[in-house]
Amino acid sequence: MPAIAILAILFGLLLLLLSIPVDFIFQFDSRQSPALHFQIGWLFSLARFKIGKKKKIKPKRKNPDKKKAKKRGRKKGASKFRFLGLITEALLRRVFRLLLDIFRAIHFRKVGADIRAGLGEPADTGMIFGLTSPVFLLLPNSVQSQIRLSPDFGDEAVFAGDASGSIRLWPIEIIFIALKFIFSRPVLRTIKNFIILKWKKRN
Repeated sequence: MPAIAILAILFGLLLLLLSIPVDFIFQFDSRQSPALHFQIGWLFSLARFKIGKKKKIKPKRKNPDKKKAKKRGRKKGASKFRFLGLITEALLRRVFRLLLDIFRAIHFRKVGADIRAGLGEPADTGMIFGLTSPVFLLLPNSVQSQIRLSPDFGDEAVFAGDASGSIRLWPIEIIFIALKFIFSRPVLRTIKNFIILKWKKRN
């Protein structure tokens, strides 16, 4: 009985700690001195922890052999495309539901951004922006009006602009959302099929 009581008390304390909100505060500016500043606030921001130091982001130099290296990498990774068959419509719907649940669990206290980004390949840049657009629409209207994302279709990789914000979430809610996603039928079926595919590949 004492052991059960101790475990119950510890479990209650764990739930209490997970029920305390966590604040994420970030700031990025590349216009003068490119740097990323990130903080985590706990106990309603009474305690704050800095993650890392401000680091300058070095611009990437254009590599003339970049396209050749990409082609070689695509040939080597061609065998991995068979795993794309594991992605079903039910799984995509479940992933979309996961993103929706996470965005609903996040409380945007203050967010603003003006970013210009490009991958150095116009096709890749267009594809990434096309995939992220639906996710952007999940944000509240008040947040969307404060965010500006502009694609750069040049030949060099670009990530410039400024962004800052503060969001709050409850860890226990995120854990519940993650467990609900992992133990959903489409995800379990995908994991099962992946294990079977790996086993057949070895044999």
